[in-house]
Amino acid sequence: MCEYELRRRNIRLYNTPGKVKTAPGWVRTGFTLYKRLQSMGFNFFVAGEDSEQQAMIEVQPHASFAVLLERRPFLKRNLEGRMQRQLVLFLEGLALPNPLHALEEITRHHLLTGHLPLDALHEHDQLDALVAAYTAYLVGVKSERVIQVGDQEEGLITLPTMRLKDFYP
Repeated sequence: MCEYELRRRNIRLYNTPGKVKTAPGWVRTGFTLYKRLQSMGFNFFVAGEDSEQQAMIEVQPHASFAVLLERRPFLKRNLEGRMQRQLVLFLEGLALPNPLHALEEITRHHLLTGHLPLDALHEHDQLDALVAAYTAYLVGVKSERVIQVGDQEEGLITLPTMRLKDFYP
């Protein structure tokens, strides 16, 4: 249901595998983490219900960036995709360097020598982790600023927005 709700809004994402054994390693790691957290007393956060101290959420970083940007983001591995993701997190108030400052460092000399000083620009995996952490922060401190898609029995994806658009261009 989560995937359907996001796809019908033009947010493209991967299919959840039907069997754990055939799933990619990173998906199996997620399932293992879920089971471990559950055994430690964590329960899924459900918007509008009294939440427990030990709550867990499922976050889909691509969808999170799409709702924050109000459009589908650039590809995350590209320079412009990384800058766009970091910029939206910077504008949300995260203590990150302004990625636009990296553009000031792109000079003729740097281009000709093949050295672009982009150290302040985070890698896409780091940005995915940051948007997940930001969403968890909102759940804990400003839960009215998140929305969930899906079905409580099947699973819910938590997104860092108060309302969803019908379509994300």
